[in-house]
Amino acid sequence: MKRIFWLSLIIPIILFSQQELRILSYDVRAVLNERNNEIAGNVFVRIDSRTTPTDIVTFLVPIQWEIYSIRDENNDSYDFERSPSDHYNCSRIDLEQTSDVYFTDTLFLNIEFKASVDSSSLSTMFLNTSEILLPCEDSTTWIPRFGSTTMEQGSLEITIATPFVLFSAFLFDTIMTEGSRRWKIEYQHTTSLSSAFTVCGINSTATQKVLNTDSTHTVSFNSSPHLFNQRYAAAISEQLHDAIRFFSTVTGQKRLPDVRYAIVGGPTFEPEIFHTNNFIIHRNSPAFTSMDSLALNRIQYNHWLFETAQRFCPVTDDSTALFDDGFAAYLCMRYLAATHPKLAREERLTTIAHALTFFPSGTIAAGHYSPGTTNEIVSYRGRYIFVMLEYLLGKESFDSVIVRMFEEFSAARITFSAFQQLCEDEYGSSLEWFFEQWLRRSIAPEFVIQWKYDTTPRGMSIITVTVEQRGELFSMPVPIVFSFGSRSITKRILVEQAKQEFLFTFPSPPTSVDLDPNLSILRWLLEIRISAHARTSLQYLSLYRDIANAEREAQYTLQLDPNNSTGSAPLVYFVLGNSAAAANDFDKGKEYFLKAMSSGASTETEKYKLLSLVQYANILEAENKRDEAVTAYRRAISEGMKNPVVYERAIIKAELHLRGSFNSQADAWFELH
Repeated sequence: MKRIFWLSLIIPIILFSQQELRILSYDVRAVLNERNNEIAGNVFVRIDSRTTPTDIVTFLVPIQWEIYSIRDENNDSYDFERSPSDHYNCSRIDLEQTSDVYFTDTLFLNIEFKASVDSSSLSTMFLNTSEILLPCEDSTTWIPRFGSTTMEQGSLEITIATPFVLFSAFLFDTIMTEGSRRWKIEYQHTTSLSSAFTVCGINSTATQKVLNTDSTHTVSFNSSPHLFNQRYAAAISEQLHDAIRFFSTVTGQKRLPDVRYAIVGGPTFEPEIFHTNNFIIHRNSPAFTSMDSLALNRIQYNHWLFETAQRFCPVTDDSTALFDDGFAAYLCMRYLAATHPKLAREERLTTIAHALTFFPSGTIAAGHYSPGTTNEIVSYRGRYIFVMLEYLLGKESFDSVIVRMFEEFSAARITFSAFQQLCEDEYGSSLEWFFEQWLRRSIAPEFVIQWKYDTTPRGMSIITVTVEQRGELFSMPVPIVFSFGSRSITKRILVEQAKQEFLFTFPSPPTSVDLDPNLSILRWLLEIRISAHARTSLQYLSLYRDIANAEREAQYTLQLDPNNSTGSAPLVYFVLGNSAAAANDFDKGKEYFLKAMSSGASTETEKYKLLSLVQYANILEAENKRDEAVTAYRRAISEGMKNPVVYERAIIKAELHLRGSFNSQADAWFELH
């Protein structure tokens, strides 16, 4: 009697209704041939059949795979059919066993495969003559997936030419054979498939490693010396090592992580990150080919610092902008402020600029996934919650809150309300007013200050400070700094009305009076308000594809800042150029892109000058002027490599268009940069 088995997998959702499928063992034996870009071998999987549905089961394999056979434990062949799948980069296999078998509690599959991987494609799984990346993630995989993210035991064995060094979340044992080396890992306990089978290899590898004096943690980088600047690798590994100790001190976490990075892939590939515990695989990028201090002292460019800080975040029920992104970024801000104090205010100003736009977005309490919410806006607001609490409670008291947070929620999952209670315990009274405003509202206040002074008959100075609050009202203690030459005095006032007056007495009149000069509060500033129209125009274009509102916001910026004092012009003209191109007005689009390239820029808008050059070249291609476009792409790469940290995105786009002709579909004009 014929018995049909189906194994159901739609990554990452498990469809089994009764219980999760159990993978008892998962063993992979593969040979990599870098000369012809092939990978071949066998996958041996043993599944607890009691956890599978009756009668039918299916599984997914990478589309690059050619399957020679699927056999059972007795070496009998299964009949199978291959069909397309909705899952990216995978095909579905429907398996039918054609021989009678004695029913057991396990289902065994021996899958013999071969795959030719095109190293010139943008596939996240690739093999070339110098580097290998074999990811095993929910979104992409180089092995079959069977509806479970873990296995109870297993092994990985890869044979490859001797110059290659392989890296994974676990250490390989190696055995030399004739002309090749065998790399093997065995897993004797329950292990995630992602950790077990995410592997990369580098033909010519260099390692930068920083070991703590007491050997409690290390930071290491493994990369090609040709594609990753070794001075940069040494500098960033030293910084991460130092940052781990700093984060540990602030949070009270004593178990410091070992952090290992491997960097693979050429500069023409999109940077992607693969996480497996404390082992992270980065795709290479043009930004890693030079040493630039900007990459060390700005969170925006320092991916490594942020990823390290995320290891010190509390455990939550889901991804939230406050804890997963906000707290990690706050730790980075604290660290950079301690190591580069002169740049602390600039980092805060950049954060405010990213947090405040006129684009409709959700609240921090709603998290990343509510309609209309963008990750960037909400996560930048999230980090400022911690900045404001540090100011409100005082740094020492707020550090006590952080330590208690990790003491009480090292295993349990923290919530907004639990965190609020910790803050209230330290503050001494309710903070409902604070969390209601900043977690559950998507706006921010704007304060305008005026001051004057009068002299009393006894020679004292009476300072009258008037604070006007525009828009919806907030209640917030605000610092006022009175300067007397080289000396300053800070006072705290409670702003809670549309207009308030405050009186202060000093022996002499101040030389200046400043409201919150250190930017302790998330609030609108004049320069932020002007440039916010420019950022909002890009968000309308890219997130809503709303050309009318995008053009309106861009024109507002030009009207409010006709002399480009904020440096917003490159972004504004970039948006207008894309809007025109999307409407097939290529002449107008080129005119705007040329204006973007020639306009003065701020630190935040500099990248749009070269992105505009790439888009200009895209229009040339759409007009069948490939030779002219190629010249423009090469110019963008040449100019971009002078500062690859800033121009990374433009370089990558130009490289991609050099490798293949530009596709003038409408999507090209709506990308979010």
